[in-house]
Amino acid sequence: MPSTNISEPDQGFVLNFTTFALRALGRLADSGEPMVAALNVAIRLTMWKHAALQASNLSELSLTLGDVSSAVRQGEQSVELADRSGDAFHRMSAIDQ
Repeated sequence: MPSTNISEPDQGFVLNFTTFALRALGRLADSGEPMVAALNVAIRLTMWKHAALQASNLSELSLTLGDVSSAVRQGEQSVELADRSGDAFHRMSAIDQ
């Protein structure tokens, strides 16, 4: 987890960036924990668009790692969060997952 000396939105940003960097380095399995933490931050802050995107990314990661049941659950969560966002584009893209 990032330092608690920075704001929670900034913690979410750091977690998201960490996830991106780990995935870019091919460390897919290591990127799951910060991705879940970033999702939880977005949900706590009611940042539904960000949360929907995080859940979608987590679903994609789970599928890549071969965990189909988790991928389905996270895909469903992405749709639910996209619905909360009220953003039509995010809702449609989450449904396509």
